[in-house]
Amino acid sequence: FLIDQGGEQNIRPEEGMKHNYKGKIVHGGKVFKAKPAVWQIVESPTPLVGLTKIFKDPKEYITGYAAVYVKSNIDKKILVKLGSDDGYKLWFNHKLIAADHIHRGAVMDQDTHEVELKKGLNLILMKIDQDYGEFSYILRLTETDGIPLEGVEYFLSPKP
Repeated sequence: FLIDQGGEQNIRPEEGMKHNYKGKIVHGGKVFKAKPAVWQIVESPTPLVGLTKIFKDPKEYITGYAAVYVKSNIDKKILVKLGSDDGYKLWFNHKLIAADHIHRGAVMDQDTHEVELKKGLNLILMKIDQDYGEFSYILRLTETDGIPLEGVEYFLSPKP
């Protein structure tokens, strides 16, 4: 879906960036036309980020992306802990880390992945696929022993 920006392996998302996927989307034998999309900042009052209010029509059989940049002063191993409703794909610094096409409700720490945080700016990109019902995700970073990650800064743009 991110072909215009070089795909998930090359994109550097920022607010206002536009996508216009021209391919066909087939689900359950039905063909859907992709709608233009724009990266936007979403604020959530809870750690669970609800996407249902953002993606209003259609609300089923859709895909959304979320991204955050993490700035670190050192290289080190960390854990990315996430929950998704429904399935997900996770990229860390443009490398596909994990994918699970699953039907479930999102809760904290459903999946845990160890990644190498690099000194400088790191990109976390998550693709969430929606079947029906709720559409949400939750993501947090911890040290390898599970305690909250400290000493990093978070940005919504590649230009902090």
